[in-house]
Amino acid sequence: MSVRVRKLARELDRTPEDLLQLLREKLALSRYGSPEDLLPDEVAGQLRKLARTTAPRAIGAAPSAGPSAAPRPGSPRAAPASPPPEEDLMAGLVSGVVPTGKRAPAPRAPRPPAAAPPSPPPSPLATLASERQGEVRNALAEERRRLEAVRAEVEEARALLASEREALATARAELEAARARFDDDAMVRDRALAARSLAGLLDERGLKGTDEHGRALAALASGGHLAGLAGQLVPVDVDLVRRTLRERLTLASGPLPESVGPVVWVTPERADLRGGPELDRILTRLSEAWLLDGRRRVLWLGVPSRYHGLLRERVDRRIELNFRPGGERDEAQARDDVGAADLLIAWNVKPTPGARQVWAGARGRVVELDARTLSDVLERLVRSRSVA
Repeated sequence: MSVRVRKLARELDRTPEDLLQLLREKLALSRYGSPEDLLPDEVAGQLRKLARTTAPRAIGAAPSAGPSAAPRPGSPRAAPASPPPEEDLMAGLVSGVVPTGKRAPAPRAPRPPAAAPPSPPPSPLATLASERQGEVRNALAEERRRLEAVRAEVEEARALLASEREALATARAELEAARARFDDDAMVRDRALAARSLAGLLDERGLKGTDEHGRALAALASGGHLAGLAGQLVPVDVDLVRRTLRERLTLASGPLPESVGPVVWVTPERADLRGGPELDRILTRLSEAWLLDGRRRVLWLGVPSRYHGLLRERVDRRIELNFRPGGERDEAQARDDVGAADLLIAWNVKPTPGARQVWAGARGRVVELDARTLSDVLERLVRSRSVA
């Protein structure tokens, strides 16, 4: 980029004439003669160095010729100066142009490039930071690989879950279809069983309702006609029939009051309860033993409800009899039991360890019995020392 002589003079705080004189004398560049000339960057740089190392020169005005030197009136004027040749004009305008008849200045050797300053040794902090960056980069790469492995496992588990979900949906559809078929088959079976059941046959005979069914069966039984049909009757719910026979029907070896319910007389070894005078004799002996021992409050656990009235009628009136269901017994129930009785008779009861501990420390007497029938319970009570 070029710069004018006048601008460079202002920059260097010199006159344009001083710079032009330095160009002619020091740099042998006589083609620059006007303050408006443009100087190339290389020439301007050399001129700046000279201006810094060379003192400014006083450039005076041209000596005047005095009054005598003034042209006389009528004398011929001096011829005007001829314009500079075209070559000088081009040399002043374009850098590197040499006027005709002059030698080009010898080329100057290029300056060697300045050596770069030596780089400072790396600091320990920079080395540590670089090593730390490498460790972090390696850790990030390892974590990225681990995450990719986890992502692959998740995708595999997701695909497996989708397949299992599809298999589950298929199995559910098959189960629903099988259930529908089973319901249809069960409905058909129920209809067939209802048509072949005893109630269905009684309905077919013209008897309606359970009352007429019961009276018809009682009439057949009283006439001895039901025994031959017993082998033809197959119950649908065996447990229901077994539980009804056990809880509603009493096998006795003698007469019993009607409060006991349906009674069938059998031999003593098969009887649930001894009937008649034998039962009165056993309960009388128990009453006397309890009164002598001071057992006026007796609590029975596990006695069927159909026997409650019978025992209250045959036991001495001075003894208070209470009954509670059997089955399992926890600690709280056992504590309540021993607080309400002088004698506790537990028939086929399953106490917890805590309940058994409460019974062991009870004030009254506790008797545990595992027996098949009430007759066995009464006989074991008579033979035990608890009645003495």
